[in-house]
Amino acid sequence: MLTLRLKQLETAELVARTVVPTTPVMVRYHLTPRGDDLITALQPIAGHVQRWEIDGGQSTPSS
Repeated sequence: MLTLRLKQLETAELVARTVVPTTPVMVRYHLTPRGDDLITALQPIAGHVQRWEIDGGQSTPSS
């Protein structure tokens, strides 16, 4: 499942994959400029979710 998601993110040009020729082979992923830009766009939404986190079925802003 993780491999499939990483391939989708790579296809969408949000992450880049680098193979490190070691034994065993190591694969590293990093955000592309497009992925970095998406993080910046999502931060306000994440802040909203944290402020209005649902706890016990009631929707109230967290302190």
